Amino acid sequence: MEGVAAYAHDAQMADTAPAGARTRILLIDDEPTILSFVSRILRGHGFSVDCAPDGAEGLAMIRERRYALVVLDMVMPGVDGASTLRGIMAARPEQPVLVLSALSDTDSKVQALEMGAGDYMTKPFALAELLARVRTRLRQSVSPESERFLRVGNVTLDLQRHSADAARDRSCCPGASSSCCCTSCAARVRCAPGSSCWRRCGTRPSIRAPTSSTSTSAGFVRSSAERRSRH
Repeated sequence: MEGVAAYAHDAQMADTAPAGARTRILLIDDEPTILSFVSRILRGHGFSVDCAPDGAEGLAMIRERRYALVVLDMVMPGVDGASTLRGIMAARPEQPVLVLSALSDTDSKVQALEMGAGDYMTKPFALAELLARVRTRLRQSVSPESERFLRVGNVTLDLQRHSADAARDRSCCPGASSSCCCTSCAARVRCAPGSSCWRRCGTRPSIRAPTSSTSTSAGFVRSSAERRSRH
């Protein structure tokens, strides 16, 4: 009865919660009962909630506007949860996602988390825990970029998504184009001498280091010359 009483209380609050500056959440689930129940609970706690009955509609809504959090079901007809999650990460890699699913096996949880979900919660669920996880995800999503990303050279580590991205650095060659082979600081030695790219980078043409066979031949010639000079 506690769950029923809590739901009734939150449903009454839904109409009285302040409408200004609400945090917008997208709920994607094919179960009408879950959509109605969870959305009213979240609205009752001051959140603005949009609902999508399937993955395809959810992806369309994500492309149209930004959400502070997406609550996503994994078992849906048509575009399932995994495909929807991949689409979300492709469209908005920084999007916080909380999975709310009946799939409770470890493999499903690991797959969702590795694909970019920030949290995974199984059905049936306690309302207090859902609200706590929603608030936690929202707090983490507004953390400063300096705390989320760690950059080492050309590699960027996303501490929130536990992923790494190695990007080519074109900063050494502003305005680099296909005619300029300076795609990274390590490759700029290929820039043609005198070109604008060459002048910007301040590089010089590289001199190929001698190969082992060349070094051996050179050593043999020197040794032979030294023996002849002794005689």
